Amino acid sequence: MIFNSIPFLIGFLPLSLLVYYLTPMKGRNVTLLLLSLFFFSWGSPQYLGLMAASVLVNYAGVRWMDGLAQKTPRKRLLVALVTFNLLILFVFKYLGFFFWNLNGLLGTQITVRQLVWPLGISFYTFQVLSYVLDVYKGQFPASKNLLQVALYFLMFPQLASGPIMRWDELSPQFAPRLIRPNLMADGAERFVVGLFKKVLVANSFWTLWQTVKGYDPSKMSALLAWVGILGFTFYIYFDFSGYMDMAIGTANLFGFQLQENFDFPYTSKSIGEFWRRWHMTLGRFFRDYLYIPMGGSREGTGRYLLALFTVWFTTGLWHGAAWHYILWGLWFGVLILVEHWGLKRVLGRIPSFFAHLYTMILVIIGWVFFALPNLSTAGAYLRAMAGGGGLWDRTGFYYLYTYALLFLLAVALSTRAPQRVLRRMKYHMNPPRRVVFLLGLVLMLILSTAFILNQSYSPSMYIGF
Repeated sequence: MIFNSIPFLIGFLPLSLLVYYLTPMKGRNVTLLLLSLFFFSWGSPQYLGLMAASVLVNYAGVRWMDGLAQKTPRKRLLVALVTFNLLILFVFKYLGFFFWNLNGLLGTQITVRQLVWPLGISFYTFQVLSYVLDVYKGQFPASKNLLQVALYFLMFPQLASGPIMRWDELSPQFAPRLIRPNLMADGAERFVVGLFKKVLVANSFWTLWQTVKGYDPSKMSALLAWVGILGFTFYIYFDFSGYMDMAIGTANLFGFQLQENFDFPYTSKSIGEFWRRWHMTLGRFFRDYLYIPMGGSREGTGRYLLALFTVWFTTGLWHGAAWHYILWGLWFGVLILVEHWGLKRVLGRIPSFFAHLYTMILVIIGWVFFALPNLSTAGAYLRAMAGGGGLWDRTGFYYLYTYALLFLLAVALSTRAPQRVLRRMKYHMNPPRRVVFLLGLVLMLILSTAFILNQSYSPSMYIGF
């Protein structure tokens, strides 16, 4: 089940809210866990037993580890738990990729059946690992409450696409919760805006990208190539950030507050800043559990290079079991390295416009590697962007003209300006303005629902990661 689907919008969400708030306060965590299991089983019913086993193993294993006084047994148990969780992720997500590369190296013909992934397996795994590692480091004691641990791992608003929350951020919210009308109102607003961004904005750009991608890049004008990849650039941002808005809004409706995952990344003025604003909880995970433990920039150049390579290789691999994702990750690793070795100081001195232009051009080039399946295809597309097939043509102008208003809307929504206007409106809200505001949200909901009814199944791209 996905948020931008009719079964969720007119079935699961309203009914689950009704059941949840009719449940006595002390029983709401049980109700939410049962709802989360139903949400998970809608798309992955065959893996309910696996997820139950995972919860029990991690709950019991972490409690056992936390009770050990000696360092060596604690570390061995930590390694066992980390291996257990990564092995589940490997089997479902990377086993086929592993044997595909092995066959290429050894000339063998080993085949494995590609398994359907459990919903949100990558996000779930990292959430579990953060709990295991934080208890090991002594950040907090292992929880004795199995219900809360299970809910932390499986709570449905964040299960499919994050954000990746830490135990000490989410667990205090498991206490009995009163109905909070203001939070619920903010959640409903956030959900509708996210639905609009995902269904109308992102999916429209996806149509553009799929159309342009179908052209032969050797005959593609630079204008058409840029229009296409700009479509993908806005698609992936509004797809993921829109779905994240829906996740945060849904959590608000149930009385929870989740971490923000985006901070207007397309306004950044360096690649480092871009990654501090894009998928922030994933970046935080790699920083705290991989980069810093490996020494980061504090242990000399060699350790820094190794840590940087490991983080960006893993970032690419996390996004998908394919080399073009790894290449995309390493592309940003190299750019971060160049900025670390001096370019960052230059960017701080030049006019903001040029720093922003530099950042967006390199981000867009990175999206070429991400969106296309191999280096040769990406190379051909980059040559088209450079004018290898001519600077412009009628086709390029046609798609630019057709999507011009959508591009202008996307540019505006990628900045803080609409948010500031909305805040001022809400601050000075009087009854007539409140009516206009609510009618606007209702119109967005109606339009989004109409688009869903008119479109085929369109999950967020990041659900597949």
